[in-house]
Amino acid sequence: HDPLPILDVSSRLASNTSAFKVSESDVLGLGAAMADLGQQSQFDAISLNKLYSVLTTAAGGGDPTKLATVLRITGDTAQDFKQQFGEDATQTVLKFLGSLDQFKNQGGDLNTVLRSLGLGSDRTQKAIDELTNRSATLSKSVSDTKTQFMQQTEVNKQYGNTVQTLDSQLK
Repeated sequence: HDPLPILDVSSRLASNTSAFKVSESDVLGLGAAMADLGQQSQFDAISLNKLYSVLTTAAGGGDPTKLATVLRITGDTAQDFKQQFGEDATQTVLKFLGSLDQFKNQGGDLNTVLRSLGLGSDRTQKAIDELTNRSATLSKSVSDTKTQFMQQTEVNKQYGNTVQTLDSQLK
């Protein structure tokens, strides 16, 4: 992996999704997947931010029409959706992208759904369409990155403990 595209996409995602409590590992995972897919980082990051915003509004009960649309696509109850989003917004977004992909594959009109969610611009629709096509890859990348992030965090913690132990022994 060339780290520059990953860092570019990740930095755009981080600045656009900071209000949604997206973890560092999720940002890096999404950034890695989007860079691998050759996605246009600026437009995809903005579109993903818009999707987070719509789902935040739906989960918070701020727009019953949007919530009804989301529930129709995911098959969740309102309570389940709100709980899932509160626990892990990124996994809920990825699940929604996967559900949109299934909806499309069953003959559903993605653009109609996106317009009903307030995501009607051509660029946003195109970006989200691409993200739905690659939802499984996005999910795997986020999962893999979380695992690697946790492993590296543990290695760093062990290293810190070793340094402290050596430091105290040298004194």
